[in-house]
Amino acid sequence: MAISDKTRKQLWARSGNQCAICRHLLVMKSGDGNTSVVGDECHIVAKGKTGPRSGSLPRQNGLDEHENLILLCKIHHKLIDDLPHEYPVERLDSIKQSHEERVERILSLAHEYPSPENEIKRKLGLRQRMREELVVNYQTLGSYPYSKFESPNIIIHSIDDMSYGLDGDMPSNELGYSGWFKLTIWDLYHDGLKAIVAIDYGVLGSEGNWALLAYGQEYNRQKYVKIKMFRLGCVPFQNIVDFDSYCDEYYSCPHFYCKLADNGGPFSEFEWVLFETEEELSAPISNPMDCKRKFELLHIEPP
Repeated sequence: MAISDKTRKQLWARSGNQCAICRHLLVMKSGDGNTSVVGDECHIVAKGKTGPRSGSLPRQNGLDEHENLILLCKIHHKLIDDLPHEYPVERLDSIKQSHEERVERILSLAHEYPSPENEIKRKLGLRQRMREELVVNYQTLGSYPYSKFESPNIIIHSIDDMSYGLDGDMPSNELGYSGWFKLTIWDLYHDGLKAIVAIDYGVLGSEGNWALLAYGQEYNRQKYVKIKMFRLGCVPFQNIVDFDSYCDEYYSCPHFYCKLADNGGPFSEFEWVLFETEEELSAPISNPMDCKRKFELLHIEPP
């Protein structure tokens, strides 16, 4: 028995024309308009007696039904069959389910009328999922807000990116943002998340006023104290299409899929928080309340 046309259509539709592992598109169009199919309809439990995962329990509905099929690019098709011990049935079932649920969520959002009510519901849903899936315990805070996350690192993907998982240099847009990049979450806030983008140097005055220092820039050492700050990028919910809290074979951290809408990036604005000073506070601030007071002070007067 072969895969039926109905099952084949169901698999491609529910997979969104994407590899369930790397999410690359599986029908490619060339410059001259010709198309090429670069995806495979793969059996999770092999049909042959000696094939990959063939010793697993039989599928209830048969080996050629949707339950036993996963849509993959040719690279990952070969990978899962060459390394069946790393890709057992349970893991592939989980990858497939997570991918198809993600496709369904994205498609349902795309077909919803973008009313204020729907957008509020979407944002609240994202916020609730982020709290449930990313935060370990709000009560066990360390020196910095990111200590409450199970994994402080995240991968930001552009929704248009096709370079993830490929070898070679990552292409960047005109403002220097590549299709995907790694960041460290600083904290959640009312309209999204804040992530550490860079470490900047600045000076702090006696009245709490501050300014950024350019590389090699001189300053009055009698009047100002040199400080080190985290530059935080604010990623609002409106730029977050969806996120996947599970790791993949490349990075063991959550993945966020974003629109690069604000000046070519996912960030709506930037903030700075104090990290350390050259004098007196030569180490990171250990008291969360002191840290909060300090970065609120810095945020009052932007450079």
